[in-house]
Formats: sequence, structure tokens, C-alpha cells
Amino acid sequence: MNGIELEILYHTDETRALGGLDIDYDLSDCEKRKMTFYHINAIGPYIDEKRERKFCSIHTNNCEYISPLSYEEIKARLANFLTTD
Repeated sequence: MNGIELEILYHTDETRALGGLDIDYDLSDCEKRKMTFYHINAIGPYIDEKRERKFCSIHTNNCEYISPLSYEEIKARLANFLTTD
């Protein structure tokens, strides 16, 4: 069973603390890590309007992950992955 590896944003101690206090933080301050997905239920655009950045929301098993890659890039990678796997 092959999975697809995608970059995901993880909270740092600082972004976690800011979020817990309802203080706005920049998603680019989060740490980027790779995660291998074996099942993805849905993807969708995640737009940070304040900073005019486009990310991708990945939904799997009742969890949401935010990728620094755009929705269009994730969609293209998934399409390529599904046709070559």
C-alpha cells in the first residue's frame, strides 16, 4: 500500500500559545513537516485573506491538516499519484 507524502504545517510552541490566547499568528510561522497519507477524504482551498496566501486543507478521518502547498498543487499531485499508482 503506497501513500502520498505531502508537507503539512505543525504548530510550534509559540503558534500554539498564540492560538490558545486567540491571538492571530501567521501560518508561515508554523513548522513544515512531511506526512504520508494513505487515505484522504477531501481537500479544499484554505485562504489566509489577511496575508493573501493560499494553502490547502486536507481532510482525513475526521482530522484537518493544513498544507503550505496550494489547493491546485495538491490536487495536481493527487491526480498524478492516482494515475501512476
